[in-house]
Amino acid sequence: MKALRSREESLLLPVLLLLLALLLLAAAARRAFLLRLLLLLRGDGVHQGDAAGRRHQLELGAEHLDEAAAANAAVLARRQQGEVGAVGAQLGQRGGQQRVAAQVGPAGAARHRQQLAERQARQLAERQGHLGGAGRAGDGAGQPRALGRRRRGRRGEGHQDVVENLLHQVQHPEVLHDVVEQNGI
Repeated sequence: MKALRSREESLLLPVLLLLLALLLLAAAARRAFLLRLLLLLRGDGVHQGDAAGRRHQLELGAEHLDEAAAANAAVLARRQQGEVGAVGAQLGQRGGQQRVAAQVGPAGAARHRQQLAERQARQLAERQGHLGGAGRAGDGAGQPRALGRRRRGRRGEGHQDVVENLLHQVQHPEVLHDVVEQNGI
């Protein structure tokens, strides 16, 4: 009797471990199946949302293109009459920004404005002689420094305020636009 009981107990542990392993395997398979199903359903929703977003962007893009075309036509008419001035230039710039926004969407337009502001700040700094030295890759001589200005201290110390000013201008394109207009660039 004792031998039979120890035999049953010795078989009980492996059987319980086997059942536990089967339960874990079934739970993992069920979870994997549910995850696949969820991803499949979510993927369809994402594609439908993308399509709706693209349709909406195209509709907005068409409106922006119409507004940009009207603004450009107004600028051209004023230019022919010789009355362009600052307002016409601003309308033309807004029309160009709207065309970019219509083509690349809001995020792309913001990135484009940021890149444009950085490029204008870099050009302004090069013209004022604050970013001399290496110049563009491959031109050898680099950009000349402004004549008549002495460098103060070690590299970068004397131009700290200029760099901070340029960073401020890049982060606030309207400030950069005013500076560009004031310097006649």
